[in-house]
Amino acid sequence: MTDSTEINPERVTKLMEGIGRCIYIYQRIEVLLKLLLPHIVDPKNNAELQSSYNWRIFLDSKQTLGPLVNKLTDKMEGDNPIVFETYMAKLVEQRNELVHHFFCTPSKCTNTNIDVENKINSIRSRIKYAIPFMHALEEIAQLFVSDLEKSILEDKQ
Repeated sequence: MTDSTEINPERVTKLMEGIGRCIYIYQRIEVLLKLLLPHIVDPKNNAELQSSYNWRIFLDSKQTLGPLVNKLTDKMEGDNPIVFETYMAKLVEQRNELVHHFFCTPSKCTNTNIDVENKINSIRSRIKYAIPFMHALEEIAQLFVSDLEKSILEDKQ
């Protein structure tokens, strides 16, 4: 593709669509974490203490991805927590850079068609990075809600 002085509006539209998709994925992750976090038992603390937590307040909170991820990593236990923490830190960094700085820095401008293509590729990369985590949370949330519905039905009988 040759780079002319006039930016291709179709590619700019593609970029905007990608940004919207990416922000949706980050917001979906936030909502799923708000749903699940109050019900994830912290292995380091007593589960009984956590059960008194009002989870509805958490759903209505304005907490964003960074603090939510910190809460999740605090509750996680595993053989290699560094890998998970590194993945999550990069996810938050990519989200914050997109939301707060994507068009702000001189190296991130969209003055040419090449700039637009580079941004499209950057967005694709972020989407590819975040989608597996979003899908994993969706599966966990689906199982959680299904179990919750079964429990409610059993209580009514």
